[in-house]
Amino acid sequence: PDYHITAIFEDAQGRRWFGTFAGGLARLDSLESDFILYQHDPEQPHSLAYDHIEAIYQDRSGALWIGTDGGGLDRYDPELAGFIHQTHQAQDPTSLGINQVHAILQDQGGILWFGTFGAGLARFDPSVMRFGHLVNLPDDPNSPSANFVWGMTEDRHGTIWIGTIGGGLNRWERKTNTWTHYRHNPDDPDSLAHDTVWMLFEDRQGQLWVGVEGGLDRFDAQTGGFIHHPMPTVWTMLQDRKGDYWLGTFGGGLVWMDGRGAATRSYLPIPDDPNSLSDNNILALYQDQAGVIWIGTLGNGVDCLDPLSGVITHYKNQPSDPSSLGNNTVLQFFLDSRGAFWLA
Repeated sequence: PDYHITAIFEDAQGRRWFGTFAGGLARLDSLESDFILYQHDPEQPHSLAYDHIEAIYQDRSGALWIGTDGGGLDRYDPELAGFIHQTHQAQDPTSLGINQVHAILQDQGGILWFGTFGAGLARFDPSVMRFGHLVNLPDDPNSPSANFVWGMTEDRHGTIWIGTIGGGLNRWERKTNTWTHYRHNPDDPDSLAHDTVWMLFEDRQGQLWVGVEGGLDRFDAQTGGFIHHPMPTVWTMLQDRKGDYWLGTFGGGLVWMDGRGAATRSYLPIPDDPNSLSDNNILALYQDQAGVIWIGTLGNGVDCLDPLSGVITHYKNQPSDPSSLGNNTVLQFFLDSRGAFWLA
């Protein structure tokens, strides 16, 4: 599709779904087939609710959920070849709390979590087909700390971690149904470095890394505090096969960090040096089978770094070359089940 791609997802049937910024949702059943485009049509009640897609997720029952940035939540219905809409209804307290859905997660217990931008969290129990709401209640510490949810992850122990804009990091324990808030406290050097959380990453050792405004924190499960790694804002993170870390920052290029979190090295653009990085703003990272690190930038294409030789290869959109990179801003790398490699 000739639109800015915001999300790529492959469902259990091997179909690829592409969410776009303003062009709706596209489906590709095979590399030999044409795209099927789903867009909002006010004359069609089961058309896509909204053309700006934020999240695509398939739950364990096979239902495909689409989070939009203004039209609420859609569930794809194969029999209708269309969508069932879940939107905010002011008169219905069991409806979605707001129509901006930025993150989707199904936990180990089968409950679906929807992170919204302004109404906290919605929890959906498929067995009763009803939403429950978890919103910030200033006088109740056993509620989320903020209503603007950027990302969520469930760790190997079944704990749900929620990154918020302005409310720090939240932790929900299933067994006790309790919330813990991790906020920045200038009087506590072990507190979260900043209350805006952009990234959550659990590594192969089970350690939780938190990308915050202006740095990277590692959660210390023994103390309940954080080990700080000062650096520019971390947007994306990769653990390579050796166990080292690669950090895509906003404004600080690419940062390599050894597996112990001790040594670091920065890769930055250097004028007149073709073997330097193309851009300081890194949005996506991926390591291929050869060990090469793929680096998606904001506006300057894709860089490929060979960690062994240090050689960097650049790929950019060339308007005169239809086989060149389609867009110089790359948000995501995705390898599908058939070995096709997608850049969005």
